[in-house]
Amino acid sequence: MIALAMAASVIFLFANAASREQKKAECDKVKENIEFLPGTRNPLKWPFSRHSIWNMPIGSNANYVHAQIEQAQAKGMTVDEDIIVMESDAATTGIYGNNAGWDRNKDRCIVEGGLLFEAPVPEDFVVRPGNWDGVTPNSGLAVLMPDGRTIKQTQPFARCEAGKQATSKYLFDDQDIYGQGMYGAHGGSVLSAIGGALRLGELRPDSGPIHHALKVNLFAAKNLYYDGETKGYRWPAKRADGYAEGNYGSYRTNPEVKECRMGALLALPSSWNLDSIGFETEPARILAETFQK
Repeated sequence: MIALAMAASVIFLFANAASREQKKAECDKVKENIEFLPGTRNPLKWPFSRHSIWNMPIGSNANYVHAQIEQAQAKGMTVDEDIIVMESDAATTGIYGNNAGWDRNKDRCIVEGGLLFEAPVPEDFVVRPGNWDGVTPNSGLAVLMPDGRTIKQTQPFARCEAGKQATSKYLFDDQDIYGQGMYGAHGGSVLSAIGGALRLGELRPDSGPIHHALKVNLFAAKNLYYDGETKGYRWPAKRADGYAEGNYGSYRTNPEVKECRMGALLALPSSWNLDSIGFETEPARILAETFQK
């Protein structure tokens, strides 16, 4: 289900094959070239290089394809919470193995395996059934390590009692807060748990524009495309959901849109006059402006 409701059509933006390969080559070329000047922005709130996919603007040669996202009817809007902990000087907490995963009949709070890693997590910080959204949320954790650069990611994270050990199951490659930051603890796509996340305070009327890309959830059975060639995803995603075959697009009533796959960039054309749309809230306007950049 799309996590953004607006009184306008929604468009998927994608670059043509040549420009996509060129952009990937450019990203690879600068992967080790950290161009992040001290004092220009706060990396804890706005991480990664200016060449990161999360920070680069929409290219002038991009092609727009109408996504024909189907209107929600029986299902409501959902929240996919990312757990972002950027307090690198906090006391370290052990994160141990737990095999509950997304089985609602099992308990994520129980330590069932060995130590996965230790990370700085404030003692009073808890993630448990009483405060998380849904029954078995994805709960991807991105935590800044004591070196102030390394971001470790894991899911599904839980810390059910203040001051005690935490649990999780899957680990992902480390990222540098000053680097590309493409990948991490979104298990379906393997994209970052912190990159593209809507951060606390970014929708306040006085917060100013959002300068980074935003992640969006769609109801895959109605809106995403799968075939044997694409396997339901496109760059920068590394894969689609494990259930993609047989599920993606299975409830769709509109014509299929091949470009609507895991990893596609959701955007609004810059040519649209947002003043003519009639947004009911300031946060809606902020989101629309972000999706035009």
